[in-house]
Amino acid sequence: MNTARSDIIFRPALTVFILTLLWFCLLTTGCLTKQPSPVQPEQVLVPSEAAAAGSQALFMRGILHENATNPAPDKAADAYANAVRLNPRNISALKSLIRLQLRNKQNQKAYQTLCSNPRSLKDNPELTFLAASLAELLEKPMEAAEWCRKTLLYAPTNAVVANAAVRFYFEANAEKQALKTLSGFASSLPSEQAFTFITETARSLYSEPDQATPHKALICHQRAADFITTDQQHYDFMMLRGSYQIMSAQTNQAVRSFEKALQTKPRSHVTLMHLASIYAASPGLLEQLEAAPPSPPLQAGASPGPSRLLRGYIYTILERVDDAVKMFEEHYTECLRTECPVKPEFFIALGQLYEKQRAYTRFDTLVSDAVHRYPDNSALLNFAAYLWAERSVHLNKALHFVNRALALEPENPAYLDTKGWILHRKERNYEALQYLLKASAHDNQEPVILDHTGDVLLAVGDDALAVEFWKRSYQINPQPPVADKLRRTGDMPPEPDSSIDNNDRSGVLL
Repeated sequence: MNTARSDIIFRPALTVFILTLLWFCLLTTGCLTKQPSPVQPEQVLVPSEAAAAGSQALFMRGILHENATNPAPDKAADAYANAVRLNPRNISALKSLIRLQLRNKQNQKAYQTLCSNPRSLKDNPELTFLAASLAELLEKPMEAAEWCRKTLLYAPTNAVVANAAVRFYFEANAEKQALKTLSGFASSLPSEQAFTFITETARSLYSEPDQATPHKALICHQRAADFITTDQQHYDFMMLRGSYQIMSAQTNQAVRSFEKALQTKPRSHVTLMHLASIYAASPGLLEQLEAAPPSPPLQAGASPGPSRLLRGYIYTILERVDDAVKMFEEHYTECLRTECPVKPEFFIALGQLYEKQRAYTRFDTLVSDAVHRYPDNSALLNFAAYLWAERSVHLNKALHFVNRALALEPENPAYLDTKGWILHRKERNYEALQYLLKASAHDNQEPVILDHTGDVLLAVGDDALAVEFWKRSYQINPQPPVADKLRRTGDMPPEPDSSIDNNDRSGVLL
């Protein structure tokens, strides 16, 4: 046998075998030492998170139902209700549910929805005040007041909520709670703000006489006395108190209140007119005033007392024009002698009396003096300009006066009407119409402005529109001259608008 040749053949086979064995060992070792990949734990939501997620999903479903091509409000309401049931803190779902209920005029259901979700209302003044509003709609003033009280716990500085709470307590005849709430809130404010808060709350109490009485407003208003720090506040307090006393048929007390106001502002024409209205309705009081001895002559620089002015206003109300003029002229003479200033309101009051007397020369003299004293008083300027336009006299001067008034108050509808009326008297009707249409746009409830606009529309040939303005004027204040204009155009005067108080409108003159 050839040994050398056998060794040559054997060596490659052995090498292959050894290499294969080594590779297998390495492969086996790697498989044994390789670590398995870690298993990720399952994500598990806690119950509260799951409820919140489900509630939000239901809320979104409600939105989809509500805003679909074919809206399904009932399904939307169910989705919102279930969202709130699952998570009472889902305020968006609760608001959406209540909004749908209110849209469907389900006020009682909306209120029950709020009341049955106390967790949603916690620390949420918006929702608690909404509950108060719904309770008011359902004529439950005591519940409304209690909801306001809860709202104040979350929003202790909100004056609107405090005002509402007081009103609701008063409407529920819970006077003690009302005054406690009023005083408690006012005490947290600076004196000036407290005074304003109480007086505004008192006004709101009598804004709707069927829900409150002037007696309640008077009780509320009395608390403001503790916060008076200035003469102006004292004057405002006494004036408002006198008004509530008149409403409560407390005539003698009202006279005393207005007299105390007059002590603070001795020449206040507003106060004098309030007193005059009481005296004019009380013959006994007027007799006492007329029987009083005349005041002694005053020294230079002294201010005349208010008695002549008071009598002048009383006689004006009683349409005793000559007596009224006599009182005003005596007061004016006394003021000129003592060099005491005369207020613009005085000139307007006396000027109107001169107009009634047709004492035009005295009117013109008075107006000239008034405008000389108060060249920038827009009310005086307009007053003179308008009455001149009514008489078609001094039209250039009237136009100059009203232009000065409009420079001070460009958007005042009365002044715009005056300028339009002057231009109409000057036969500049197309210019006049611009001002009258603007005036009627600013104040579409003033019958004089509407009547003037109708006249100028007729002058420019727009008969149909003129009739519409006259009809509206007549509805607000049925005056015979306006009715005659309508009949001349072939139209019957419409029925007066019963919703308008024709005795409670400011005139166009001032």
